[in-house]
Amino acid sequence: MFTRSRYTKAGQSIPGKAFKFQRVPDLQRVTQVCANTTGAFGALRVDYNPTPIDIRGNTIGQDLATMQPYLNMYEGERCRLQLAQCQYPNPFMTPDDELEDSGVNNDIQKLLQLLNILVYEKRSRQESVSPTTTPYRGRLLHGADVLVCTASGAVFPAHRVILGSRARGLRAVCEDSTVIQNTKSKVSVRLSKPRPTSATRSLPRVEFNGCQPISVLIILHFLYSDDLLAIWDRRVSMALEQNLRRLGIRPADIKLELLALADILELHLLAQAMEAPAKHIPAPSIAYAMEDLFKAVQDPVAKQSALVHDVILHLADKNVLCHSVVLRARSTFFADFFDEEDWIAKRRDANGVVVVDMKHFKWHVMEYVLRFMCCGSDEEMFYTLGPCLSPAHILSLSI
Repeated sequence: MFTRSRYTKAGQSIPGKAFKFQRVPDLQRVTQVCANTTGAFGALRVDYNPTPIDIRGNTIGQDLATMQPYLNMYEGERCRLQLAQCQYPNPFMTPDDELEDSGVNNDIQKLLQLLNILVYEKRSRQESVSPTTTPYRGRLLHGADVLVCTASGAVFPAHRVILGSRARGLRAVCEDSTVIQNTKSKVSVRLSKPRPTSATRSLPRVEFNGCQPISVLIILHFLYSDDLLAIWDRRVSMALEQNLRRLGIRPADIKLELLALADILELHLLAQAMEAPAKHIPAPSIAYAMEDLFKAVQDPVAKQSALVHDVILHLADKNVLCHSVVLRARSTFFADFFDEEDWIAKRRDANGVVVVDMKHFKWHVMEYVLRFMCCGSDEEMFYTLGPCLSPAHILSLSI
């Protein structure tokens, strides 16, 4: 919108032009103007309501759940497993319960998968020539860098950054070699030094004592996915009764062990969810943990071994520190990138950090992409955007 005024100073008038026009600041989207003979005017403006941004796809918990490195180690061995398969739908559910208990069948299926893992893991150790040999002699899936062990000898690969960022107790164990123990039970967790031999990998080991392997797997599954598998729920335990009896697992004992682990690992939301006698979905926490992780690792003063980054993204105006397990879980580009271990190994520095050149992007744009990928942020992060930056432009930035 412009206003007209006369040239008042001598020498400033232009032949044939007695007036000049000036833009009125801070007026946008004006649809109608009215004025009177004294020069006063009014403007009618229509406010812009941007189209809501709809982010589709998996949540960060769903994507990180696919990064559990122990789940896909035995795909070729399932034909050898002797566990009975459950019939669906669950006969203990009525049509009225189907909507309310939609997660029960999911728990049955996931627990059956974990029980299969226990069978093959134990069989692999029994068939090994050396008692110290583990099924993980080769390359671990998804860049796993720590071994979770139990007193029975079971070993499961995991990611140290997932353990440390999701459970304060495990962070203390991984960083300071602290031994944590539940005062009411014999459940304890400690860090043991790597034992390099010709048969095993030289990786740090987090040892769980005083609990069964299935309890450790349920805890690991929760840390990766925010999903609590309610093995103590009667609908779940009855559907898996034959398999649980064959493996000598009592659901009531597992619940007690999980409560003890939740206490020493400081998983308060997990403990609250287990107070219910049946399945209860815990309050979401993984997005908050990943956001805290992303913010903490950007601090150059912070020196936390459990949360240390292994990827640096070089942008045009900023370096962003990230973790490969999160990037590969959220982006097929990074998944293909880091799965080429022979290629990526030559690009790691002395600290095991990979530098990715992305200088064709600036931080003011990539901030939203990385907040979605690394923090699990949703539509709320776009509320401060103006109409000049369209949602389609941001979300279409494919790395």
